[in-house]
Amino acid sequence: MGNPLQGVLHLTIVVAVLMLFIGALRIVFAFRMPSAGLNAALILSGGISVGLGAMTLTSFPFSAAVVLGDLLAVELISNGISLITLGLAARKQAL
Repeated sequence: MGNPLQGVLHLTIVVAVLMLFIGALRIVFAFRMPSAGLNAALILSGGISVGLGAMTLTSFPFSAAVVLGDLLAVELISNGISLITLGLAARKQAL
């Protein structure tokens, strides 16, 4: 067996870095996409991801156990809303 607390700390760092990277990538894609209506959803979702990643890293050792559940849930809800918005807009453009 290993040290579970050390595993939680490492996993929190990995999740925070992934949130920052994916959020920045979404913002870059939003500015490179030519469609006008979809940019706001991607920028909002990317901003939320970057903000959550920054919050995770700034309060790192103290809230590592709570962050994995709470902020990851907010991240997944934000991703779901943006993907639903993108899907509805793509379907509307196809019609």
